[in-house]
Amino acid sequence: MPSRRYPEWLLVKPDGRSRFIRIRDIDWIEAQKNDVLLHVGPASFLYHLSTSGIEAKLDSVRFMRIHRSTIVNVRAIAAIVREDGGRGTLKLRNRPETPAVSPAFMPLFRASDLSIQKEDRHSLSPRLCPGARAGGPHRVARHTRIGG
Repeated sequence: MPSRRYPEWLLVKPDGRSRFIRIRDIDWIEAQKNDVLLHVGPASFLYHLSTSGIEAKLDSVRFMRIHRSTIVNVRAIAAIVREDGGRGTLKLRNRPETPAVSPAFMPLFRASDLSIQKEDRHSLSPRLCPGARAGGPHRVARHTRIGG
Protein backbone atom coordinates (compact mmCIF):
# COMPACT_ATOMS: atom_id res chain seq x y z
CA MET A 1 0.00 0.00 0.00
CA PRO A 2 1.59 3.34 -1.01
CA SER A 3 2.04 5.88 1.75
CA ARG A 4 -0.09 9.00 1.62
CA ARG A 5 1.58 12.15 0.31
CA TYR A 6 0.80 15.42 2.01
CA PRO A 7 1.23 18.86 0.45
CA GLU A 8 4.41 20.71 1.41
CA TRP A 9 3.10 24.24 0.73
CA LEU A 10 -0.08 26.26 1.13
CA LEU A 11 -0.90 29.32 -0.96
CA VAL A 12 -2.13 32.28 1.10
CA LYS A 13 -3.07 35.71 -0.19
CA PRO A 14 -2.34 38.37 2.42
CA ASP A 15 -3.07 41.89 1.17
CA GLY A 16 -4.12 40.50 -2.22
CA ARG A 17 -0.63 39.13 -2.98
CA SER A 18 0.05 35.40 -3.31
CA ARG A 19 2.54 33.83 -0.94
CA PHE A 20 3.55 30.21 -0.36
CA ILE A 21 3.78 28.99 3.24
CA ARG A 22 5.79 25.86 3.96
CA ILE A 23 3.52 23.57 6.00
CA ARG A 24 6.34 22.37 8.26
CA ASP A 25 6.91 26.03 9.29
CA ILE A 26 3.37 26.40 10.68
CA ASP A 27 3.55 26.55 14.49
CA TRP A 28 -0.17 26.27 15.18
CA ILE A 29 -3.56 26.75 13.59
CA GLU A 30 -6.69 28.23 15.12
CA ALA A 31 -10.25 28.41 13.84
CA GLN A 32 -11.60 31.79 12.71
CA LYS A 33 -15.30 31.20 11.95
CA ASN A 34 -15.26 29.18 8.68
CA ASP A 35 -11.55 29.82 8.04
CA VAL A 36 -8.32 29.12 9.90
CA LEU A 37 -5.51 31.37 11.04
CA LEU A 38 -2.06 29.91 10.30
CA HIS A 39 0.56 31.06 12.82
CA VAL A 40 3.98 30.90 11.15
CA GLY A 41 6.93 32.33 13.05
CA PRO A 42 6.06 35.93 13.97
CA ALA A 43 3.36 36.19 11.25
CA SER A 44 -0.22 34.94 10.94
CA PHE A 45 -2.19 34.29 7.74
CA LEU A 46 -5.88 33.70 7.14
CA TYR A 47 -6.51 30.57 5.05
CA HIS A 48 -9.91 29.85 3.54
CA LEU A 49 -10.55 26.32 4.80
CA SER A 50 -12.27 24.90 7.88
CA THR A 51 -10.35 23.36 10.77
CA SER A 52 -11.43 19.87 9.65
CA GLY A 53 -10.50 20.69 6.06
CA ILE A 54 -6.96 21.82 6.94
CA GLU A 55 -6.54 18.88 9.32
CA ALA A 56 -7.23 16.48 6.42
CA LYS A 57 -4.35 18.10 4.46
CA LEU A 58 -1.83 17.74 7.31
CA ASP A 59 0.40 14.82 8.21
CA SER A 60 -1.01 13.49 11.49
CA VAL A 61 2.50 12.56 12.64
CA ARG A 62 3.56 16.23 12.49
CA PHE A 63 0.32 17.93 13.53
CA MET A 64 -2.12 17.11 16.30
CA ARG A 65 -5.51 18.47 17.18
CA ILE A 66 -5.62 19.65 20.79
CA HIS A 67 -9.01 21.36 20.78
CA ARG A 68 -11.98 21.47 18.42
CA SER A 69 -10.63 24.80 17.14
CA THR A 70 -6.86 24.24 17.46
CA ILE A 71 -4.20 22.18 15.69
CA VAL A 72 -0.53 22.36 16.70
CA ASN A 73 2.74 21.38 15.04
CA VAL A 74 4.27 18.86 17.49
CA ARG A 75 7.74 20.34 16.86
CA ALA A 76 6.49 23.72 18.10
CA ILE A 77 5.51 22.37 21.54
CA ALA A 78 7.91 23.43 24.29
CA ALA A 79 5.86 22.52 27.38
CA ILE A 80 2.45 21.49 28.68
CA VAL A 81 0.83 22.74 31.86
CA ARG A 82 -1.96 20.66 33.40
CA GLU A 83 -4.81 22.64 34.89
CA ASP A 84 -7.84 21.87 37.03
CA GLY A 85 -10.80 20.25 35.30
CA GLY A 86 -8.69 18.06 33.01
CA ARG A 87 -7.61 20.95 30.81
CA GLY A 88 -4.14 22.06 29.89
CA THR A 89 -2.24 24.72 28.00
CA LEU A 90 0.73 24.45 25.69
CA LYS A 91 3.77 26.67 25.71
CA LEU A 92 5.13 27.02 22.19
CA ARG A 93 8.80 27.37 21.29
CA ASN A 94 8.61 30.46 19.06
CA ARG A 95 5.22 32.01 19.85
CA PRO A 96 3.88 33.94 22.84
CA GLU A 97 0.40 32.33 22.68
CA THR A 98 -0.55 29.46 24.97
CA PRO A 99 -3.15 27.35 23.13
CA ALA A 100 -5.64 25.49 25.31
CA VAL A 101 -5.81 21.69 25.34
CA SER A 102 -9.38 20.52 25.90
CA PRO A 103 -10.11 17.60 28.27
CA ALA A 104 -11.07 15.41 25.30
CA PHE A 105 -7.51 15.69 23.94
CA MET A 106 -5.56 15.53 27.22
CA PRO A 107 -5.25 11.71 26.95
CA LEU A 108 -2.79 12.39 24.12
CA PHE A 109 -0.47 13.62 26.87
CA ARG A 110 -0.86 10.53 29.06
CA ALA A 111 -0.06 11.27 32.71
CA SER A 112 1.76 7.98 33.29
CA ASP A 113 4.30 8.90 30.60
CA LEU A 114 4.58 12.58 31.52
CA SER A 115 4.45 12.66 35.31
CA ILE A 116 3.30 16.27 34.96
CA GLN A 117 1.83 17.98 37.97
CA LYS A 118 -0.17 21.17 37.88
CA GLU A 119 2.07 24.13 36.94
CA ASP A 120 5.10 21.91 36.14
CA ARG A 121 6.68 22.59 32.75
CA HIS A 122 8.35 19.93 30.62
CA SER A 123 9.71 19.82 27.10
CA LEU A 124 7.97 17.36 24.86
CA SER A 125 9.19 14.85 22.33
CA PRO A 126 6.09 13.30 20.72
CA ARG A 127 5.74 9.62 19.97
CA LEU A 128 2.80 7.44 18.99
CA CYS A 129 0.34 6.42 21.67
CA PRO A 130 -2.00 3.59 20.68
CA GLY A 131 -3.98 3.83 23.93
CA ALA A 132 -5.18 7.44 23.69
CA ARG A 133 -8.88 7.98 23.04
CA ALA A 134 -9.13 11.07 20.80
CA GLY A 135 -9.53 10.50 17.04
CA GLY A 136 -6.70 9.86 14.56
CA PRO A 137 -3.15 8.58 15.12
CA HIS A 138 -2.27 9.35 18.69
CA ARG A 139 0.75 11.01 20.14
CA VAL A 140 1.95 11.07 23.68
CA ALA A 141 4.88 12.93 25.08
CA ARG A 142 8.00 12.09 27.01
CA HIS A 143 9.56 14.83 29.06
CA THR A 144 12.72 16.40 30.26
CA ARG A 145 12.58 19.20 32.78
CA ILE A 146 13.13 22.72 31.45
CA GLY A 147 15.13 25.04 33.65
CA GLY A 148 16.07 24.43 37.25
